[in-house]
Amino acid sequence: MGCAASTPAPDTSDPSASPGKAVKAASTPAKGKDKGKANGGILPAKKGAKGKYQMGPLFAQFDADGDGKLDIYEIARAFRALGLEKREGGDADMDKAMFKSFDLNGDGYVTMEELDKAMPDKLRAIIDGKIDLGWKFDKATWDASVARHKKHDMKAIFAQFDADGDGKLDIYEIARAFRAFGLPKRDGTKMDVDKNMFKSFDTNGDGFVTMDELDANLKPKTRRKLEMAIEAGWKFDKKTWDESVARHNKHDMKVIFAQFDADGDGKLDIYEIARAFRAFGLPKRDGSKMDMDKQMFKSFDTNGDGLIDMAELDANLKPKTRRKLETIIEAGWKFDKETWEASIARHKKYDMKEIFGQFDADGDGKLDIYEISRAFRALGLPKRDGSKMDMDHAMFKSFDTNGDGLISMEELDANLKPKTRRKVEMLLEGGWVFDKEKWEASIARHNKYNMKEIFGQFDADGDGKLDIYEISRAFRALGMPKRDGSKMEMDHAMFKAFDTNGDGLISMEELDKGLKPKTRRKIEALLEGGWVFDKANWDASVARHNKYDMKVIFAQFDADGDGKLDIYEISRAFRALGMPKRDGSKMEMDHALFKSFDTNGDGVISMEELDKGLKPKTRRKIEDLLEGGWVFDKAAWDASVARHNKYNLADIFKGFDRGGEGKIPMADFYRAFRAMGLPKRDGEKVEMDKKMFDSFDSNGDGFVTLVEFQENILPKTRKKIEMKLEEGWKFDQIKWDESGERHKAA
Repeated sequence: MGCAASTPAPDTSDPSASPGKAVKAASTPAKGKDKGKANGGILPAKKGAKGKYQMGPLFAQFDADGDGKLDIYEIARAFRALGLEKREGGDADMDKAMFKSFDLNGDGYVTMEELDKAMPDKLRAIIDGKIDLGWKFDKATWDASVARHKKHDMKAIFAQFDADGDGKLDIYEIARAFRAFGLPKRDGTKMDVDKNMFKSFDTNGDGFVTMDELDANLKPKTRRKLEMAIEAGWKFDKKTWDESVARHNKHDMKVIFAQFDADGDGKLDIYEIARAFRAFGLPKRDGSKMDMDKQMFKSFDTNGDGLIDMAELDANLKPKTRRKLETIIEAGWKFDKETWEASIARHKKYDMKEIFGQFDADGDGKLDIYEISRAFRALGLPKRDGSKMDMDHAMFKSFDTNGDGLISMEELDANLKPKTRRKVEMLLEGGWVFDKEKWEASIARHNKYNMKEIFGQFDADGDGKLDIYEISRAFRALGMPKRDGSKMEMDHAMFKAFDTNGDGLISMEELDKGLKPKTRRKIEALLEGGWVFDKANWDASVARHNKYDMKVIFAQFDADGDGKLDIYEISRAFRALGMPKRDGSKMEMDHALFKSFDTNGDGVISMEELDKGLKPKTRRKIEDLLEGGWVFDKAAWDASVARHNKYNLADIFKGFDRGGEGKIPMADFYRAFRAMGLPKRDGEKVEMDKKMFDSFDSNGDGFVTLVEFQENILPKTRKKIEMKLEEGWKFDQIKWDESGERHKAA
């Protein structure tokens, strides 16, 4: 059975059209330039497009201000005007989730293009059906709707609450505005604005809500509640509002807290504001007084400069804290200037910058970890268990905020924890005074053991730096004990902890700074116990280690004399040395081990890279072999070089390179492996798969170059190729060309 939705309407100009009622223009596609005008924005869908009608021109009729966009309220009313049904019946409403699905660029508006592009097929079909049944845009009804909604312009309504006329409302103005409306919550109580709700309006995060932000972010349900209040007769009462503004201005927190700003810089530090809170006597829930801690301070200090200006304080006071302050003020609290100045004088009496400045031996305005450690010990600060507090690296870092390895007096004062500060104050109240004579004696005692001078004795070449081997031997020479009584060894991790600039050497400054307090104390204990640098022994040690210069030893394996070893030369060098693994088998050079030496990643190992990259244990194994009588056998090495040159894989590679371009494509590379017939462990032939090809194709261009082939072939695969060559395999140019033609034809 046919229907209007599936059958095009007859042309009303055709006298042969079916008799009866005239067909509505809404369902009759017009032709020519006037087709959009003739149908009131209802145009047939373009060829290949979805649905029967264009959604853009249709919805453009609802664009009251002609900006080519619809906001959430215009589009919601448009859906209602179309008579779209809700799931449970009745008129449809546009919710935020659906609106977002249309608003593809997220600007808070839906363009005609976005609407047409994002329209779900089911919804499009429903709208098509409405048009087929004769729906037309009713401009008079729409204009009346626009006028009715403009009657309740939220921007104009809330602008009345903008006391200072800056076009913005802060959290307190908007909170009082909502209270003035008396909006009900679900449970019947009044709706209040909290920080989360405020943030949902304040989309640019500047701490204020503009009229545009407010209008754009009002939830439909809240908007309707406001509209209902207005429809029920609510009006802005300027007199009541002005009284409210005056009442709240009476307790201007910026003015109130500015009274605590002793130096008049418009800012409060953590100690000033902490004392201000104590001066107010703000109660906590349990009845005790509220105190300012670092976390609470940070919640005010939004720009992170370590100070709170009056604007930050006012903006970040929590409503509950603000109300507590207001309650105290209403109850008669007043700023007591005399008491506050006495408090300032009392706290200035204990200026931590001046107190700790006394421990600054060299007068540079800074303390290093050792000076401040001794300062803490000199003060005798107690821990909870009664023992003395000591300065460790973690505690030092908490003071050293700029990370320069020194603590300025400002850093110290800013980062002293309130509890530690109070302990210092208690000691000062108890009569502690700086003893200059004792402090200078302490300095002299510590200068007696200058680590830079002590370790400078181990600097054999006098360059002011120690490499890992010099410092390792220095630690062994000192005989430093570990906890279990064995001697302390220098490993790569420990070396890196000293080598802060990562140049592979430790300067005397790096060593002095990087020595852990416990290690330093062990060295001091050894020095106190009579240890002295034995130059004769050290020189003998240097000479012994120079006897085994790894650069010289491995240079013997450099067949072409370029000062570098590739993976195959160094692999054979390790085999020639016969280096043992833990299980007694010989050590093999694999790609991972090679990469650990090849620090610049150029595919070869220079003598310097080899010398630096040798792990101490591997170095010692080589030294043991040398001590055991191993010597380089040139004849045997030359024979090895000749044997390996006999099977020059470069020549084999070139045979398979049909184009002579120095690279082999994937298909030819597959065939090359099949042509050689390399065996697997189970006797079958090795097959080249994509994964194996990719292991050769380092740059991923789909070809394997000679360099890639030589760099990436595994030693085991190389050996299999060499075995084939030993068995007599030869490259057959005729067969290879035939294979190429055969695969080309396929």
